[in-house]
Amino acid sequence: MKKIFLSILAFSFASLILFSCSGVKKDKKGREDFSVFIDKFYSDIEFQLSRIDFPITGKVQENGIPELIEKEDWVILKPVEKNNPDYVVQNIEIADDLIKQQIIVKQSFSIEMEFSLNKASNEWYLTSYTGVSGVAATPTVDSTLLDSTRTVRVVHPDSLKNEK
Repeated sequence: MKKIFLSILAFSFASLILFSCSGVKKDKKGREDFSVFIDKFYSDIEFQLSRIDFPITGKVQENGIPELIEKEDWVILKPVEKNNPDYVVQNIEIADDLIKQQIIVKQSFSIEMEFSLNKASNEWYLTSYTGVSGVAATPTVDSTLLDSTRTVRVVHPDSLKNEK
């Protein structure tokens, strides 16, 4: 009886250690809470490196094939200042196991990443990093600026700030 009790106690202790290794609380769906995970991902270098399943896909090259980013090529990501108006961070849940994070900087360019859920451990991992790409701001169309050929001039939102 004592051996059974000790076995159960040892198993319970081992399970507790396994389930609390990440130190990230779970959400209502039993997954790591993404907002807690992402804060730890940016603030803890070792944690960040442990949550990237290298190689990961990067930008799509001219031949249409995404580049592969290896661990030795990785540049550590730092957190975005949460109260900085120059940055907009969007976490878009594509599916229960896929979240796309887009960081828009000064409405000029964006950095996009995809985080996938490891279904065995319910932990988030970075699986795609497209890096900096193009203009992220959605341009507006000013219909009063049509030229004689009825071509619409596209106006970047930032350019309208000085015209008011």
